[in-house]
Amino acid sequence: MDCFSFESPLVEGVISRRKSQFTMLVDIDGTTTACHCPTTGRIGNLDVAGRPCLLSRSSDPNRKTPYTVE
Repeated sequence: MDCFSFESPLVEGVISRRKSQFTMLVDIDGTTTACHCPTTGRIGNLDVAGRPCLLSRSSDPNRKTPYTVE
């Protein structure tokens, strides 16, 4: 099994809803944040609201979304 390593610990969140093809709104400790969702296929029709997720924080201060849904 392959292991994944991240620069910093992952953050827990709960998906509120999909905003666009590559963006999800995620509740992180009571705050809703737009997060990047790197999809490789069509998942737009799936209802992911209320699902827990793990997020990695971006080190790029100029990025539009501070987290990526892993």
